[in-house]
Amino acid sequence: MKKFRMTIMCRDLEASKKFYQDFVGLKPFRELTVGEETLGGASLCFLEDESGEIEVELVCASKGDKCTTKGLVACFFTDEEGIVAKRQQALDMGYNATEIRKPDENSTYFYVYDPDMLSIEFRVR
Repeated sequence: MKKFRMTIMCRDLEASKKFYQDFVGLKPFRELTVGEETLGGASLCFLEDESGEIEVELVCASKGDKCTTKGLVACFFTDEEGIVAKRQQALDMGYNATEIRKPDENSTYFYVYDPDMLSIEFRVR
């Protein structure tokens, strides 16, 4: 596989854009609004990483399902120095990040929730 896309049916497009753009570091590359024929009208924002290999599609619709997150975790990778900085950034931005956990020498990670309570893991690769 060369590319991964995750679609999130979010409740608040602007809050979700802020999280994935300003905190996660993805860049928007397309935004649009669709009419009543699609989920009663919806606003969409597509974001991607620098390589274009990871996309997150945010959809905020007046009808249809919203994000339900029980049992779902999305994971982004960083390095040893980056994980400390990313956790501090989460705290500085007011997000509720867990402590950095290191249960063994091969696992270092923390969790933070996006605006729809999707569990986002940052892990050292």
